[in-house]
Amino acid sequence: MRVVNISYDLEGDILEVRFAPGEEGDRTGIGLNEDVTIFCNRKYSELHGLTVLAYSKLLALPPQPLTELNAAPGSVRQKVLALLKSKALQPFLSLENGNLRLHDVRVAELAAA
Repeated sequence: MRVVNISYDLEGDILEVRFAPGEEGDRTGIGLNEDVTIFCNRKYSELHGLTVLAYSKLLALPPQPLTELNAAPGSVRQKVLALLKSKALQPFLSLENGNLRLHDVRVAELAAA
C-alpha cells in the first residue's frame, strides 16, 4: 500500500500531497497553471507529489485551464497528462474537457484534527 502524506497550511491556503519521496536529483516539478504544480521524476513517468496554492479559492471556481502545461513541449505534455489520469491523483483532481478540476479533500477537517 502506498503511503500518502497530506498537509494543509490554513493560513497560506496551500495543500501539499506527497506520494513518494523520490531521489533528490531525479525530481522535477511542472506547473499545470499558476496555482497547481505536480512533482515527478525527470522522465515524467512516476508521480511524487502535488502542491496547490489558494486551494480553497480554486475549489469554488469552475475547471481551470492548464495554461502552464499547455506551454510545455508536446512530449512532456503528453507524459504529464498521463500522470494526471493516475489513480493516485483521482481523490485530488480530475480533467474535464482538458481543464483542471480540484476535488475537496476536506482539508478543514484535517486541519482541525
